[in-house]
Amino acid sequence: MPRDFITRSDMPQAVLGITCDLCQRREQFDVEALKREYSGDVKMPELLGRLAADCPRQKAQRQAFSVYDRCRAIYDERSCYGA
Repeated sequence: MPRDFITRSDMPQAVLGITCDLCQRREQFDVEALKREYSGDVKMPELLGRLAADCPRQKAQRQAFSVYDRCRAIYDERSCYGA
């Protein structure tokens, strides 16, 4: 049965990076450490939310009064699927 999501185990990279153009956040995570901390089959959008959970804008997103104030963390270009 086809899936409609990508999981951590689908990604071949040794390092995953996240960036945020709003707060200038740049962070890299070792994949082996992520596998130990989170399931290898965690969905990538869910993992991004967990990795960016300490962002003040991520915390405020629940009460954000504007879409422009929300966290904009994304995986960097080296962490793209198939890259």
